[in-house]
Amino acid sequence: MDRTQKRILWILIAIGALYFIAFIFPNDTGAKTYSMISVFSPDEHIQYQTPITMLSGDTLRHALHHFILYGDYSYGFPFYGGSALVLLPLKWTNALDNRNVQLAMLLLRQLISVLPMLLAILLMVYTQTRFRSYLTSIVTFVFLLSVTAVVENDLWWHADSLAVLFVVLVFFFLGRDELRFKVDFGLAAVACGLAIATKVLGFFFFIAIPVYILIGIRQKRISWKAASFAALAFVALMALAVVVGDPFLLFRSAQDQMLMLVSHMTNTMTNGYTLYYVKDAFTWLATLANIVWLPFLVLILAVLLLGIWKSPRPVLHILILCWIVPFSFYILYVLSAQLPHYFLPILIPLFSCVATALEFRPASWLSEKLDGSFWKRWGNRSWLAIVVVILGWQAVTYLTADVSLYQRDLTREQTSPEIQFYGDLYRKYLHVLPPDQKFVVLRDVRIYFPDSDFRRVISFYVTTNYATVQRYKPDMIMLWQQRISDYTQQGAQANAINKNAFAAVHQFFSDASREQLHGYHLIYRNDTGLAFVSDALYQKYFRSP
Repeated sequence: MDRTQKRILWILIAIGALYFIAFIFPNDTGAKTYSMISVFSPDEHIQYQTPITMLSGDTLRHALHHFILYGDYSYGFPFYGGSALVLLPLKWTNALDNRNVQLAMLLLRQLISVLPMLLAILLMVYTQTRFRSYLTSIVTFVFLLSVTAVVENDLWWHADSLAVLFVVLVFFFLGRDELRFKVDFGLAAVACGLAIATKVLGFFFFIAIPVYILIGIRQKRISWKAASFAALAFVALMALAVVVGDPFLLFRSAQDQMLMLVSHMTNTMTNGYTLYYVKDAFTWLATLANIVWLPFLVLILAVLLLGIWKSPRPVLHILILCWIVPFSFYILYVLSAQLPHYFLPILIPLFSCVATALEFRPASWLSEKLDGSFWKRWGNRSWLAIVVVILGWQAVTYLTADVSLYQRDLTREQTSPEIQFYGDLYRKYLHVLPPDQKFVVLRDVRIYFPDSDFRRVISFYVTTNYATVQRYKPDMIMLWQQRISDYTQQGAQANAINKNAFAAVHQFFSDASREQLHGYHLIYRNDTGLAFVSDALYQKYFRSP
């Protein structure tokens, strides 16, 4: 790097450091207890026990067994293994317990979500700009950080940031390789394998990599024979990275378990969890409208296409196009729900073309015959004005939403209706229960009920029914009003994925909605939730004299 590149790098690192620090404050909320996590993020609540289990074991053999065969193979070892390593200092200091859930979640959110995303964006900006221009590099970096899907992703702990980082590393190494098909090409294969190992995203390079090799052949940078060896080497290195990245694949039992999980996840992501997601051919339009302003999307797609012919990095723009087309089709037409973080592997490479838009000089594309014409004299300024207006409006839109998200999470413990529900329930009713008597509580994960030594809290994530009640025989049942509405609304039974299984679910939630849950008595209800206690508990503590 020359002096200018180093200065730009340090400026972006400084901006990134401020961004990282800013996210400490909202990420240090919402996890005062383990059960509180699920109120705001059921995904985090499900995931949290996996790295805890990975760090268990009384002997070295048991510890390695738990660390490698961690069980929840819905996400790969790079995510869960990295998360376990983040928590390892807490384990060594005997601080990995229910008293430090908030600290553990802060570390996971910052080091597994925020930090990898910062690295991904930094590398993507470098790949686009080579840090040659202060303005282009800084504007592109700051804009990518402002994208609302990025901000929202940085407010939770999930595998997406690591997956995006590995995707970006593929572009980064291919950009460094420059069709030489040497070490950087091999490193791109490793990054692709790690993207597969983390969240199977690497498979979507199935068009980009062959196209990259064909470009090398077309430009006579590599022969057909050498290209064949390069392709085989890429596949071999990618496969090796998958196995090293997911070492549980060396064990047959884990392979079988992973295949079952993948099959289940594929079914739920394409159909829905309990009810079919209602989709039509134009559902994706509403999805895109919530993620990006249409004029900006049109602009950035035009820049991506023009970049193939008019930018100094045509191969990069071709690769981005070959990446986003199959992955966009998968998200928009295959998945049942299109959540903002699903689009991150598309948005970061695509939106990095902001750098290309700022570098374009359209007047230079015009014929010399037009010297002195309006477009020759004002073409560059007109283009820059259009880019600044559209980019500026999109940035303002994103920042407005970002501030709202930031403030929401910063104050979520004070404003959460689910936490307030428990507070009201305790003040009005539960305070009469003996604090040292053990009770079993069955709760919807979206309703807060704190963990305690004298409360066995059993959580259900999607559905429950009378069979679950018979199994655990809870003293209290806490239900979320929104789930009751979803499962009892008109047409719910007809829209159920498994109609036979849903019949019992519908019966349970219908009884709850009518306040007629068999064996239980309703003691409190508001717009957020319902609290039932067993008939025995009601007779002993809550029945009016």
